[in-house]
Amino acid sequence: MFQVISDPEDEPEIPSDIRESFKTKYKGAKKVEWAIKEDRYKVNFEFDGNNMFTFLDRHGDWMKSFTKLEKTDLPEAVINYLDTEYPDYQLTKLYLKETPHSKSYTVAVKGKDEYVWLEFNKDGVLLINPA
Repeated sequence: MFQVISDPEDEPEIPSDIRESFKTKYKGAKKVEWAIKEDRYKVNFEFDGNNMFTFLDRHGDWMKSFTKLEKTDLPEAVINYLDTEYPDYQLTKLYLKETPHSKSYTVAVKGKDEYVWLEFNKDGVLLINPA
């Protein structure tokens, strides 16, 4: 569970070097909200017109980011896969996931009795299909 920090500029719980690391990577970010978990920081924000969230470790090193997408932002291969394999499911969450070493698409679909997270590479090939 994350502890939400409402005003990080006044919160001693978010060290200044951690805030600076975030500001360096996402200069001009708006509507910034911080949360703390034992081993990392989560930051929700707007950047370049996109809703995003990112994770920084306790040293301020960037771990990964998620950018909210629309279905039309997905590669055609992903849309075709979802239409074929999950035709009766509702698309609930779509993100571009970026890590220091890769970019992928993370998608959540909801069926009548299940919720499935799927991850596709930049070309739309399924990478992970959690049970």
